[in-house]
Amino acid sequence: MGKEAINLFEAGSDTVPSEEEIRSVFENLAGAPDFKNIRKLEDDEGIYLWEVSAPTEDGRAKYLYIRKGTHDESRSLVTKISFSRFDKAGAPVESGTAAKLIDGEWDMMD
Repeated sequence: MGKEAINLFEAGSDTVPSEEEIRSVFENLAGAPDFKNIRKLEDDEGIYLWEVSAPTEDGRAKYLYIRKGTHDESRSLVTKISFSRFDKAGAPVESGTAAKLIDGEWDMMD
């Protein structure tokens, strides 16, 4: 009996967050509603990639929402928001995962 290949990028059914829900998480992470849209890509299911930038006390931060699955410009095993922080000179100082969508709920990383 042969083994069937499992595409981990497509396995499982997850909820697709609305634009308002993603925006709310961005606002929570940025600490304010004033962030700048860099790019937002959508398909038939909704937004699959959304990148924003927000000012910080020490420079700026970029947040990148990626929906689980394989898309033209992205591929992810989970729906998540990553971050990168930059100092006032524009040099990167920190990056990582800011939040993950788990069982329909956003888990904010510390």
